[in-house]
Amino acid sequence: MLNPHGRAFRVLLGAQSMVSSLAVDMSLPALPAIAASFDTSAARAQLTIGFYLLGYAAGQLFYGPLSDRFGRRPILLIGMTAWCVGFRKGCAENETARPMPEGAACAAK
Repeated sequence: MLNPHGRAFRVLLGAQSMVSSLAVDMSLPALPAIAASFDTSAARAQLTIGFYLLGYAAGQLFYGPLSDRFGRRPILLIGMTAWCVGFRKGCAENETARPMPEGAACAAK
């Protein structure tokens, strides 16, 4: 287990805090490609950012009380496992993407 006063713990907390901002910052330049790929308007493609932030906020309301009740670690592990399973399932069902050798992401062919 990580020492709460150690450097590795602070780096882990910082990385988890940056994920939301990083996801938005990475998707903004891709909005024109998203609109073109789904043959939709730029305004509808921009809704993906709003829905992402809405889901993120709703998740805070849901996971906050659960982590107070059961502790942060089990809830974080369950959430990360669910994300990994869903992500891998999405990669497996997508015919135009293949898993990277590291298994961490999908790469377009």
